[in-house]
Amino acid sequence: MGSHFAPAELDNIMSWKEGGHTPIEIHARLVKGRKAEKPKRKGPDLTTVRRYIKGKTFKRSAVETRGRKKVLTQKNLQRLDEVRQEMITKVDGEREVHWKDVMRKARIPTADESTVAKRVKEAFGVQARTPRLKPSRGDIDEAERKRDRQQIAQASAQILDEGRPPFHG
Repeated sequence: MGSHFAPAELDNIMSWKEGGHTPIEIHARLVKGRKAEKPKRKGPDLTTVRRYIKGKTFKRSAVETRGRKKVLTQKNLQRLDEVRQEMITKVDGEREVHWKDVMRKARIPTADESTVAKRVKEAFGVQARTPRLKPSRGDIDEAERKRDRQQIAQASAQILDEGRPPFHG
């Protein structure tokens, strides 16, 4: 029995196969290459070469066939990301955008929200952000708050000036 295939030999076999060489020609090249090495190694068996070419053995980077099939394809993830960005732009910070809403609008296959969030994070680096605790306040908001405070102060001053108790029970 010959020694195992080296990774370089496996690469050569595939390139020769793609080049249109027959298994017999590939076997002859491998035997010739091994005889030229020092120390000399015994060439592989022809059936071993044929099994590798057919994909029966030496599976490298094979597609996983066990377990549950993928729920979301790359196209689904891209659609999710597009819809998510559209919705965030559309709401303009007035409300939160939830994955449930994004999934519904993107019309993707049914999946758990945590699975969707995880896959989109892996694919695009999108992470959930906690909402701000304080609302953002602009100049208009500050002016409105100042006007409200003045009205409350005036109302409480009137109540105190009239001599009424501030709270009616």
